Amino acid sequence: MSTKRIDGILFEKLIKGGLSSLTHSERELNALNVFPVADGDTGTNMRLTLKNGIRCAKTGKALNEYLKALSSGMLLGARGNSGVILSQLFKGIYLELSRYSSATAVELRNAFIRGYRVAYESVIKPVEGTILTVAREGIEQTLQQHRRLADIETLLTSYVANMEISLASTPELLPVLKEMGVVDSGGKGYIAVI
Repeated sequence: MSTKRIDGILFEKLIKGGLSSLTHSERELNALNVFPVADGDTGTNMRLTLKNGIRCAKTGKALNEYLKALSSGMLLGARGNSGVILSQLFKGIYLELSRYSSATAVELRNAFIRGYRVAYESVIKPVEGTILTVAREGIEQTLQQHRRLADIETLLTSYVANMEISLASTPELLPVLKEMGVVDSGGKGYIAVI
C-alpha cells in the first residue's frame, strides 16, 4: 500500500495504534526510567498524556482540526517531564500542519522537524541522550536519506528505524543511562507512539 496523503481519520487510526503500543510497553518504559529522576513513571505519564489528547480529539477528516484538539488535550493533560515533552512534540506537529486538511509525506516530515524544534525550545536546559535527541536525530537522518518522499509508509518506516538507531546511542550521550545499562525511556516511548 502506498498512502500519498494523511487526513484526520488516518492520523487518528495511527495515533490510537501508538497509544496501544505505548500501553503495551508501559511497564518496560517505567523500568527504564532513570533520568531526570528514577521515579519509574515515564510510560505511565506518556500514556496518560496521549490518552487525554485522544479523548479530546473528535473523529474527523480534517487533519488540522484533529491535530489541534489532540495537541490541546495533550498540553492540558501532560503528566511529568516525559508527558510535557511529548505534548510539545505534538504541538509542533500541529503548528506545522495547522493549514492542512490533509498532508503529504513531505509535509508530515516537516511537521516532525517542527515538533522536535518546539520541544527543544520548551525545555530550559535541553539534555542530549533523551527523547529530544531521538526525535531530532531520527527525522534529521530521514531527511538525509529521503529528500523526496513518495508516501507516508516510507516516511514512518524510515523515521522509526532512524529513531531506533539514535535510541541505541543514548547511553553514550547521557552517563546515567550508561551507568544503569539502559536506553532513554522517553525516547523509547516516543518510538512506540510513532
